[in-house]
Amino acid sequence: MKPEITFLLENAAWPALLVDAASTILRAITIQGSHVGSVAELIAVVALARERKIKPIPIQTRPLAEVSRTLDELKAGSVIGRVAAQV
Repeated sequence: MKPEITFLLENAAWPALLVDAASTILRAITIQGSHVGSVAELIAVVALARERKIKPIPIQTRPLAEVSRTLDELKAGSVIGRVAAQV
């Protein structure tokens, strides 16, 4: 199974985005937009990322047998970052 690619474009300050529809479909690429915050906030966040002041999101992998426990932890708000099930 090939990994999926997701591009999340925040704010409307970005220029037009041209994509090849066929390769987007064949490579399972998702392009998603969201408008949250101001242009000034976006510039500040990009500056922090360039300065490497943003820590990566923690990602855990757990066996599929632990999905129920993981869902309970998600509901309780005790998961920090992301959890992926190993299949």
